Amino acid sequence: MGIKISSIKEADDLFNRFGVIQARITKEKAKVKDRIAKIKADGEAAIAADVAEAKALEEALKDFCEDEDNRTLFTNPRKRKCEQGTYGLQSSTEVATEKDFDAEAETKRLGIELCKRVIKPDLTLVKDALLAGEHVRGAKLVPKERFKYTLKEA
Repeated sequence: MGIKISSIKEADDLFNRFGVIQARITKEKAKVKDRIAKIKADGEAAIAADVAEAKALEEALKDFCEDEDNRTLFTNPRKRKCEQGTYGLQSSTEVATEKDFDAEAETKRLGIELCKRVIKPDLTLVKDALLAGEHVRGAKLVPKERFKYTLKEA
């Protein structure tokens, strides 16, 4: 927009105008948020019966497929092709660890990496150390000034 301010009075006037506009924006955003929430609630209500039925159908299919007596129906092929897609069983593996599993000890014992280590500086701790007078190589405090404002509640 390229507005140039040449006096503190102009800056005060501009800030007051800014506050009025921000209040209007905040009020309008609240209205939009309310409208979106209503649309979402209406949409959820409109499909609630379908969602409940779909969940029940999915659970029934899952129970049928996972039932031991029916597993032989899903051996070859593992999935059934239907007009709307496929369903069936899919083989996979997952890792189960016991409560006393120690990845670090197993890494040392086996000589292979079983855990990730991510070292990331905690800038708050670095700042605290610098403020306490510590010399932290590669880090320094940089003074900054930033524009800040506070508007009254609308």
